Amino acid sequence: MVILDFVVPDLDSVLGRSWDAQSIKPVTLRYKLFYSQVEFSVDGIKFLSRSSFVPLVDLALGMSAVADRLATNTDGALDFTEHDEVIRFVVSGGNVEVSSSKKPAITATVDKAEMIDALNSFVRRAYDSVVTFHPAIADNETVARLRHAD
Repeated sequence: MVILDFVVPDLDSVLGRSWDAQSIKPVTLRYKLFYSQVEFSVDGIKFLSRSSFVPLVDLALGMSAVADRLATNTDGALDFTEHDEVIRFVVSGGNVEVSSSKKPAITATVDKAEMIDALNSFVRRAYDSVVTFHPAIADNETVARLRHAD
């Protein structure tokens, strides 16, 4: 089972202030706004915990790219600007092996279709959350790239 979720922060918190999208430059949207607590685990193996804070738009764009690669039977990877970890997704027949550069000896295996569905669902929910909070940025070029996940 794949758990891939995020929490929109309390808007009065320090983290919540990153959801105030006054500037909508692509770099700002990807790396400086919409910080969220993200959880990602596969069959109980945690790759991201809610104690980690990551910019949601950047992570969703990375997840969208991984989903696209997996759909074409190509390996994918998520890297982070906040730290040096890389989460790898390696296609193995009808499955995907997920591993982290932080703990390379630990690998989780999941059905490829389930992983793609989880990634695309995360991307759709991230887009919906950002656009619900700031409807005016729905057509922003960077945010609009998240719409294709279906």
